Amino acid sequence: MLWLAAALQPLAPLALPRRVRALTPERSELFRRLPRVTDPSGETRGTVAFLSGCVQDRWFRGVNRATIRVLARNGWRVVVPRAQVCCGALAAHHGRLDTARGLAERNLRAFADADVIVTNAAGCGAHLQELGDLVPTDEVRAFSSKVRDVMELLHDEGLRQAPAGNPGFERVAYHDACHALRVQEIREQPRALLGRHVRQGHHLGEPAPGELHPFTPPAVSPPTRCFCSMKKSAITGIDTSIAPAANSPHSVAWSPT
Repeated sequence: MLWLAAALQPLAPLALPRRVRALTPERSELFRRLPRVTDPSGETRGTVAFLSGCVQDRWFRGVNRATIRVLARNGWRVVVPRAQVCCGALAAHHGRLDTARGLAERNLRAFADADVIVTNAAGCGAHLQELGDLVPTDEVRAFSSKVRDVMELLHDEGLRQAPAGNPGFERVAYHDACHALRVQEIREQPRALLGRHVRQGHHLGEPAPGELHPFTPPAVSPPTRCFCSMKKSAITGIDTSIAPAANSPHSVAWSPT
């Protein structure tokens, strides 16, 4: 459905409300798939399987490509299984548990040969790490134990070398995604990595429950819009043009609409 929405984007102004049009993914990356295998620079440290995600890959494929490049530059061979599907988090959030279980079974087969599964979307990582609650089997628990956030992996395994050059900014306003902070307990790792490249960082405050649904109908989303407005105000109050977020729906929610 996401692919179809992007393919039909030129027709969106004729058929969709403005708020929905603003959320439609760009077409520029639509027909360019992520490479199935990316070999590392220099000596190989290991192989990781990359979960590209559904929302993440349709709206932020450029971020996925950047993630693969960073992993490869730090010695990791990156495999993107073609048979992977949505992690199932969105289905589970909406109570469609049978659908979520079906997606889990398909991903178990797609990532069967993986020793490490890397994700750059906190919602996906949190869901997969707790998949044993949804499908309580030893096989699923073993699968969940392989899932690692990319920031956690790079921090814990270490960067091969510090990136050279100027990133183009010196200050960032970092947002802790609730699924990264509260479920995966990832807090210091992104700060440590960002601290290597910027002089000053700012924390945007604790994430709030329910802030993760920019795709809900307008009738049930005013609290979300209010919270996003608060976040935008916090960002504009800091002298920075960069606000890293660890979960793709946050970035969609903060986009101009």
